[in-house]
Order: sequence, then C-alpha cells, then structure tokens
Amino acid sequence: MKTTGAQYGKITGISMEKHPTPRPHTVSIRPPPLQLADKISKSHISRASIADVTVFSQPPPSSILSSILVFVPQIAAAATPKSASTDCLPSYSNNMASLPSNVHVSKHPCLRGKLSQLRSSTTGSRETNRLVHDIATILGYESLATNLQITSSGTGTTPLGYEYPTESVATEKIALIPILRSGLGMVQAIQDLLPSPVAVHHLGLFREPTTLHPVEYYNNLPFQPVTDAKTSVTINTAAATLAIIIDPIIATGGTSAAAIQTLKEWGVSRVLVLSVLGSEEGVRRAAEEWPEGVEVWLGGVDPGLDGKGMIKPGVGDIGDRLFLALGK
Repeated sequence: MKTTGAQYGKITGISMEKHPTPRPHTVSIRPPPLQLADKISKSHISRASIADVTVFSQPPPSSILSSILVFVPQIAAAATPKSASTDCLPSYSNNMASLPSNVHVSKHPCLRGKLSQLRSSTTGSRETNRLVHDIATILGYESLATNLQITSSGTGTTPLGYEYPTESVATEKIALIPILRSGLGMVQAIQDLLPSPVAVHHLGLFREPTTLHPVEYYNNLPFQPVTDAKTSVTINTAAATLAIIIDPIIATGGTSAAAIQTLKEWGVSRVLVLSVLGSEEGVRRAAEEWPEGVEVWLGGVDPGLDGKGMIKPGVGDIGDRLFLALGK
C-alpha cells in the first residue's frame, strides 16, 4: 500500500501510533520484485515487512525507525548475490604476490570454471581430454599474444575483389616440446592456434618414485652443429628460437627445470612453459631455472604437495586420466 501524509500511521503488519504529518519531501522504497520477495519469504521475513514505505526528510518517529532498521538490512542481505570468486578454485590460485615475476596465472573465468570441472573425481577420460584441450587453448591465446611477432606479407584479394594487406607470423623457428606422455594432450590445441604448422619435438621424462628426481628416457631434439671459423664457437642451427614446453602439471618442478636446462643447452633463445596447474614450490623452481629466458603460464596454482609429490588438491594423475591408465 502507499502511505503518505497523515495515513502513514499504520503499515501492514507493523503497529504504531499516529504522528503529525511531516513535510512533503519524501523518498519511496518500492516493493522488491517477486523473485526477491520469494527469497525474503524463504528467509522467514514476513511479506508484510516489504510493503511500500515512505521515508520522510524529517527524522521519523522511533517506532517507524526501529522497524525500518530491522527489515531493510534483511532485504539487502537477501538481495545481494553470493560472490563467485571462490566457487571455482582455491583463493590461492590468483595470488601472484609470492610468485616470481616471470610467472603468469590466468584469471580467465572460463578457464577457472573448466579447471574446477577437471578437478572432479567424477570427470571421465573423454571429458578430461576435452577440458585439458580447452584450458591449453586459453593458455595459448594468453601466452602467445605477447610472445609472437606479426609481419606484413604482401596483399591478398577478398571474395568481392578488394585488395587487403596480409599479415603473418613467422613460425619456422618455433617448436612445441610436449613432455611425454601427458603433454600430448595439449599439442593439438596449440597447433590449432598457430596460423601455420610448427615442429614438434618430444622429450620423455619421468619422475623416479623414491627420490622424485626427473629421469630422461627419450629426446628427439635435432642437432646440426656449425662451427664459426673466426670464433670457434659451435652453434646448433637446428635449434628453435622459441621453444614451448607443454606439460599439464608442474608438481615438484623437477621435470620442468630439467626440460628447460635441456632446451637451453640445445640452443634456444626463449622458453615458454604452459601448464594447466602447478604447485607453488614447483612453479617457483621452474621459473627460477633460467629467469631471463623463461616465462611460465598456468591455469592455476595450488599451495602444496603430498608425501608422494602430488599436488594438493590438484587434479590427480593427469596422465593416467588422459589415457585411461588408471589402476596400473
């Protein structure tokens, strides 16, 4: 109901005495929409409390003031949506303060939602592959945006016969380095992003279960040494300029650090490490292996490891989940 002037002495469901008519300057608090009324009703707040109320410019009588002070905060609380910032990932995942400056943790909401799905024990192998692919795609967009150069490559013609300037990315000296075997789940996503195919060189590394140290068992990096006659310095002309390590998980950081060192010795100028998830300890170790030449890009960071070197809460053994090798 609408209350004004001398009629304001009674609001449905709230009893009070009549008071003299105040000055006419008023501000109305309108009834909330039906959805809010339903929420308020479920919160044990009487619908009578949300009647149309007029608040006057003069201080209202204490009986009215006390009623307003009681139900208005309850309405506001019911109408305020819950924050979604902590629904997807641990709050630590976006805490960059303690990480090295060459570490980049994605804040993309779609990635965070997909990472939350990937964590679930009910997510099967097919869905795990799709989620890893999607997360790798987002990481690729974010990391390559600042690490590739676009160049003019001439002109082209549109279907309507108009000319336009063409642009291209030089991919001849870019190489993808998937860490076997789980890194294979990210290869196609990065290949699809690039405007033309790039070389893929595999590194096989596993973590020795007792010491947790990395052990290399496969390396197909090409080597074509050329020695400069003047300086006697040998250069590997087959080495890429930019190497992109793709490995879904950085746990202890030992595997990533070993891969970075191998690529540095191979002759690369820069290394990008793309991972779905890492631990703080492992990410720091990888980033500090070669600070001036490495950037680490992640979907999220978890605070610690368990006794077996697995990330907590993590995503489990991502290799087993990708290739349905559970229970081996």
